[in-house]
Amino acid sequence: MLTYGDVFIRYPFHQSLYLHNTSSLPAKFEVMPQEDKSRAEIEPDQWTGTVPPCASHVITVTLTAHTPGQLRIPMYVKIHGRPVPFPLVLNANSVGPRVEVEQSTLEWGSVKCLEKVTRYVKMTNNSCIDASVRAFMNERKSLWTVHPKIIHLSPQETLQLAVTLEIDECCAMQDTLNLIVQEGEDLTVQVKGRGIDTPVRWEPETDFIDFGTQFTTRTEAREIVIKNRGQAARRISWVRDKDKEKKKVEKKEDAPDKKKKRKGEDDAPPPPVFRVEPEMVTIEPKSAYRFTVLAMSASSGEFEDYLVCNETPDKGGGVAKPIFKPRFRAHIVAPQLRLSTDKLSFQFMWAKDKPVAPLTEKMTLQNIGPLDVRFKVDVQYPFSVDVDEGVIPSNGIQELLVDFDPAFRTERIKDTIRKKLTIQYDEHPAINTVDLEGLVEWPNLHFDTKVLDFGTVINETTKRIEVKMTNVTLVPVSYRWCFVMPERPLDQVSHPRTPAALVSPSETKMSGFARGTATSSASGAFGADDHGKVALGSAGTMSPGASATEMLGADQTDLSQIFDILPIYGKLAPGQEEAVTFSYYGMNDRAFKTGAVCIVEGGPDYSFEMKGTAAPCRFDIDKTELDFGDIPFTEIRDDDLSLINRGKVPVHFNFNLSGISRTVLIEITPQAGILKPDERQKINVKFRAGIPDQVHEIVLVEVEYFEPRRLVVKGSGTFPGVVLGLPRQDEAAHAVALEMAQARMHSRLMDSATDFSDQASPTATFAAGTTERMRRSDATDVARAVSASAKGGHASISADVTAPLPAADADDAPPAVVAATASSAMAKRTGGGTTTGFSF
Repeated sequence: MLTYGDVFIRYPFHQSLYLHNTSSLPAKFEVMPQEDKSRAEIEPDQWTGTVPPCASHVITVTLTAHTPGQLRIPMYVKIHGRPVPFPLVLNANSVGPRVEVEQSTLEWGSVKCLEKVTRYVKMTNNSCIDASVRAFMNERKSLWTVHPKIIHLSPQETLQLAVTLEIDECCAMQDTLNLIVQEGEDLTVQVKGRGIDTPVRWEPETDFIDFGTQFTTRTEAREIVIKNRGQAARRISWVRDKDKEKKKVEKKEDAPDKKKKRKGEDDAPPPPVFRVEPEMVTIEPKSAYRFTVLAMSASSGEFEDYLVCNETPDKGGGVAKPIFKPRFRAHIVAPQLRLSTDKLSFQFMWAKDKPVAPLTEKMTLQNIGPLDVRFKVDVQYPFSVDVDEGVIPSNGIQELLVDFDPAFRTERIKDTIRKKLTIQYDEHPAINTVDLEGLVEWPNLHFDTKVLDFGTVINETTKRIEVKMTNVTLVPVSYRWCFVMPERPLDQVSHPRTPAALVSPSETKMSGFARGTATSSASGAFGADDHGKVALGSAGTMSPGASATEMLGADQTDLSQIFDILPIYGKLAPGQEEAVTFSYYGMNDRAFKTGAVCIVEGGPDYSFEMKGTAAPCRFDIDKTELDFGDIPFTEIRDDDLSLINRGKVPVHFNFNLSGISRTVLIEITPQAGILKPDERQKINVKFRAGIPDQVHEIVLVEVEYFEPRRLVVKGSGTFPGVVLGLPRQDEAAHAVALEMAQARMHSRLMDSATDFSDQASPTATFAAGTTERMRRSDATDVARAVSASAKGGHASISADVTAPLPAADADDAPPAVVAATASSAMAKRTGGGTTTGFSF
């Protein structure tokens, strides 16, 4: 018995097992595989071995528990030569993680209602395994919250667990914090606290509510939401501040110019400006009520007052307790002007035959007050007004003409401008505003990218980049493409509004640019125009006003052999999309860069820079042949080779395995991929013969469009065998019979070779099949035998059978024991005797 004591679950514990060999012979032992691994798993550091005579051997047995509790795990050690394995019992007590808390009770003391107060519980994992803890409060609607709820503690880790109290009633509260340790002992912590103050809250959370400026005789309303977040119903009432009211009365009585009122004259105070509806409401627990605060006065002026919100318990009554005392203020004035509209909208849609001129809208100001009104108008460009200031008599009307200039954006980008027209009054704080909105629709395009870097391509290959072009405006867009002259940058050229005439519709699908030469100065078939661009003609040559491209490492190159764009011009309806294809042809070991511009009729120009480089593909493989030599035909061996990209172009590679005879022979990782410039890719090749014979396969290494390279993979499959040698009466007849038997067996072996590679135990299956075929053979036939190649370390497997040898005369043909041998040389080495050889 091996005793481990307390072991942590899923944590390996080790014990030593001593084997003593008291005999004079070496003892071979074998630890039997464990049958049931559900509760625990054992693993010796040595499954098999040999104990020398009169010696001891130590085996370290590792026990890993999977379930908690007492464990008695059987273990068997087989000693070769003994019929029954030696039984052992591994005894252990599997336990989970040990988590401890510093305190078992947390006190909050007196806490204001609805105020969050946090305390911390110190947790420690005093074990050598990870601990998973789930924290929660005992009450379903607890006033305490815990964070985090799911805790993971590493061995010996300490954590401060945050526990927050938000009490909602003025009384003592308590609860229990539960800590559930997975596969361990659960813990509890008692929490206590007492609430003070009030659980009533209000929105907005302010004690000042300003009604702003308002007209006389008009009632303005504001809302106050009172929330009872406690556990008992409360009666909420609104009253006026008695102290403020008393001060107002005393101030009024102490006035020196106070006139005495006649008998019977009404001395009632004026109605209050501010009031709350309703004045009293009972609010149930965990609910709210929306109060409406109204402000109204028949006279102008600044008004300010205080109201007190009182709280009384609904059950038991008691003295009302003030909880909220907001201050209200309002500035009330008489109305003065009436505007005909509060918003003016302008819309300009570009058209080829339409001039770009200001747009005009009108509005009116009406003075409905008893006095004249002096006003000033303020507006920002691109809006303007014909009257900056003026005076409107009582019940008079003033007309204003508001203009909008659509040409304010010189770059001709579509836009929507929003401004405000402000009307200010002399000797009056009121302000009136009118929203102004101007929509300008120029022909505009949107490109999903403006980066046209073709990178490095293989020499004499073409790369294409597709860019989506969208008409994002409400007007049709006509465009054409051209190049930019290198002598004049694009930001220094003018922006023509009327592009060159387009070709006929039958020629709108030209496959690229017109031909020309890319040089540092204009020459030959094209020249620079006033705008520094190259116009695209329709006759296959560059028209006047052509552009050039900037090149690296070349003096003169045909432009159409390098860059191309399709289509070169066209027209897009509003919202229409079109794909523009930019192509680059890589000339040998050269780099090019050019500028292209999309000219929009009536709109802006869109500039692009196109560049690309070409380089050769320099690819190499460090091995062209992998020889795995002699290996057991069921085993897998691997070897590495490297693919090297010595060039500047990334290339795609692929190992083509379609030519191998069987799919299970070779496995290559990775079989395909991208090889970056100056990168060396390690390739792992796994090989299994599958049959006891020579294997020679060809794998094609394909790189881009180049001729595939041949990778030779070869090896020889071997298997264990037994060789028996017996004396022969007639060696010549025996040699003939042996050769015939070997030929027949080799033919049968090759017919079933494919089945061997899929068997769990190829040697056993092969032997069983051979024995069955021999049993079905004619009894007078010679021995059926299987022989592998006699080269190297190949072994042989054979089946023995007793049968008469074939002879010319049946009378002098005595019976003999026939055996298949690996080679004639081995038969000679037996010396005519009986020799048995074993190889494993």
